[in-house]
Amino acid sequence: VKALNNYETATWQGRVLLLRCEHNLDDKYDRSNDYGWTPLVRELIVERIPGNHLDIWDEPHVEKVGTILRRQLDRLATRPSAGTAPVSTVRKPPKISRPMP
Repeated sequence: VKALNNYETATWQGRVLLLRCEHNLDDKYDRSNDYGWTPLVRELIVERIPGNHLDIWDEPHVEKVGTILRRQLDRLATRPSAGTAPVSTVRKPPKISRPMP
């Protein structure tokens, strides 16, 4: 409990994709559209998915999930996040060759 009370959140400097179901299984909580993520991230993308939490991985809803993920991955490939290199220019560390004993 002490750790929880002393925890300070930091803002994530990347993008976050939040997939929200159109139908909640439990309506006893009043949730904001962003589930409270906006103050914690630099860029939040909220996408709505038909269905509920349990059936989004079933047809026909899973097709919508795949479409959203493909679109967002394509977007990442063409527009890098601030402070990062584009995917095509990320360099791998050099190989270190060691002589065989």
